[in-house]
Amino acid sequence: MIHPWDKKRPLSACLPGGLSAEKDAKISRNLRPILDTDLCIKCNNCWIFCPEQCIEREDVFVIHYDDCRGCGVCAQECPKDAIHMVREDLL
Repeated sequence: MIHPWDKKRPLSACLPGGLSAEKDAKISRNLRPILDTDLCIKCNNCWIFCPEQCIEREDVFVIHYDDCRGCGVCAQECPKDAIHMVREDLL
């Protein structure tokens, strides 16, 4: 049986996300999420809980930094600490 989350994001996780893409606002962030694909177990928590929907599921998860506000929710929800927040000025 295919779980419904494998096809689309659950409704509760979609609202009111995607504000960056809709409003095309300038994003001012100090922190950027960095994903360690070796630690990632593909649990979908980052994808589900991202309020801006800037994480895309492919063979590996992809973070779209154009829409990311650096809130850190993805890093907090990751059970394996595969996402770390790094200061923008250090990149």
